[in-house]
Amino acid sequence: MANKLSLSVNFILLLIFSMSCAHGSAQDITSMRQNFIKAETLITENKWQEYERLKPKLILYPLYPYLIYKELKQKIQTRQKPSITYEEILQFERANPDFPFRDTLKTAWARQQSESKNWDNVIKLYQDGKNLKTTEDECYYLHSLYQTRNDSYILTKIEALWFVGHSQPNNCNILFTILKTKGILTTKDTIERIKLALARQNYKLAEFLVSSLPPTEKRWADKWMIFVHAPENIFDQKKLKAAFFPENIKTEVLTTALQTLARKNPAKALEWWNAHERNYPFSKEQSQRIKRDIGVFLSHQKTNTAYAYISRLPEEKLDTVAKEWRIRLSLFEGKWSDTLKWIRALPEAEKSKHIWRYWQARAMESLGSSESAKAIYQEVATYRGYYGFLSSLKLAQRLTLNNHKFNVSTSTLESLKRLQTVQRVEELLALDRTRIARVEWYQLTKNTPDLQLLHLAHLAFTKGWYDLSILALTKSEYKDDISLRFPLAHQKPILYYAQKFDLDPAWIFALTRQESAFFHNAISPVGARGLMQLMPATATYIAEKHNINILSSQQLFLPEKNIELGATYLKYLNDKYNKHPILATASYNAGPGRIKRWMPNHTMDADIWIENIPYAETRDYVKNIMTSTSIYHELLGHPEKLSTYMQPISGKN
Repeated sequence: MANKLSLSVNFILLLIFSMSCAHGSAQDITSMRQNFIKAETLITENKWQEYERLKPKLILYPLYPYLIYKELKQKIQTRQKPSITYEEILQFERANPDFPFRDTLKTAWARQQSESKNWDNVIKLYQDGKNLKTTEDECYYLHSLYQTRNDSYILTKIEALWFVGHSQPNNCNILFTILKTKGILTTKDTIERIKLALARQNYKLAEFLVSSLPPTEKRWADKWMIFVHAPENIFDQKKLKAAFFPENIKTEVLTTALQTLARKNPAKALEWWNAHERNYPFSKEQSQRIKRDIGVFLSHQKTNTAYAYISRLPEEKLDTVAKEWRIRLSLFEGKWSDTLKWIRALPEAEKSKHIWRYWQARAMESLGSSESAKAIYQEVATYRGYYGFLSSLKLAQRLTLNNHKFNVSTSTLESLKRLQTVQRVEELLALDRTRIARVEWYQLTKNTPDLQLLHLAHLAFTKGWYDLSILALTKSEYKDDISLRFPLAHQKPILYYAQKFDLDPAWIFALTRQESAFFHNAISPVGARGLMQLMPATATYIAEKHNINILSSQQLFLPEKNIELGATYLKYLNDKYNKHPILATASYNAGPGRIKRWMPNHTMDADIWIENIPYAETRDYVKNIMTSTSIYHELLGHPEKLSTYMQPISGKN
């Protein structure tokens, strides 16, 4: 009953706010925004009396839940008296059932209760383990259970958290200490976790675990880390012997080193393997891992021995990725009969995919079976995507877009506008809190019926929230409203700089959509910024080279400035590669240095070169850009341009 009442109150308040906005002035909402920011500052400064006087003025404001959230979290973190109670946490949750940071608040309260040893409160919060959202939550809960019950079931649950190849939250460490004190977690278990960490290339965790080993084990484990970071040391038999690796560990050390060496220098890894394989008791599984990695990375580097080596490997030594590289290398070598053979060796679910159907047709065509190839091209050409478009190109026919707008319901749109989340998103965007708005939108579109997703996408599109529209559409099964999925966002600056630099505007639209989905405040894990995801160093170089005024890297979040710099950089790359957009596109993603290494010795068909790009990310990136560029050509009224992009790649020789 309380839940229904709070929801009704929220709905009524929202309705009142909507009506007041509709009949009030822009000054009213501006005043509310100013008061909201002021109230946040008062909370941060712990000026609670002033805050309590201001708070009633914001009850009707859509971001009021953020104010209460900030208030509760601040009081929890600063241990204000009286302490925040379980009932207050529950009341906030009931009043704001769709608030995206509810779980963050609960975790903060669980942390405080754990530190205060209020174990029963933590157990109550997590509803006897039924309400655990993260591993951090699980560790708070298990610690509280252990302190109140201390049974073997709890210890088993804790032990399961240990055997993973990634770091666990800090609050789990006390649980691991408990297991070590009881003798449940042993040195052997630490070594097992080191193996798991190395399998995931999590070297930081592996080194941390090594540092926790007893002195005897730590001596040889430190040398293990040296072999991981400098795998060429395996060629030095004296160093191998001096490491004093236990016999049951030696082959694991060599396996890890060989897999690392295969990624850096597969030819050297193969040299060692051929010379020393029989000198050590490698298990069947270790041998399989080593041979598989050598084969895949030889294929990446296109060494002279790559194709012969991977072709000789038994089927059971190859996973699907290795089998796919065997096909790619056969394309690179022009061995079309082998291409057909290796496609037939794929798992049934894989060989029916558009990618391998297309290459099956290409192989058939190259071997003279034109009619059989044509039948497959016709089948694949009905698919709207990279291989469908390539098949249409082979058939010399118009690309298949299957563009069908969905029917918008005005009443559904109006009801969506009244949703609390939509109101909050609008206000967050007005305050330029774009990342929090995206979290709200992600929560709103999670597990949402398809029809509602489409209406949300349309609503976002009409408001100019193109990134949010695209985000909603990625979760929808309906993919046929092309204008909605591929908006002509930031059209004015894109068309301007395309004309200025003699670039294809469809290409710039496609690249911008791929890089940021038109989210102007996008920032990648490595620091690339803005619509066209420019690294600050690259932007500075381009700005200085072309006399573009840029005061700080924050300007990269300004749409027009980012497009100006991004288009300038794209022109630079296009010129560098003799106006070959495929090479420029690959370079935009992977960098010019890598493209130089990937260039073929002799002229090669563009589709074969793209398929043989070693990095999956760059390979998919180029395919996506070619697909999106073709779609934007159609939307801009310039169809049939794909053929100009798919020109042969000139070789080094």
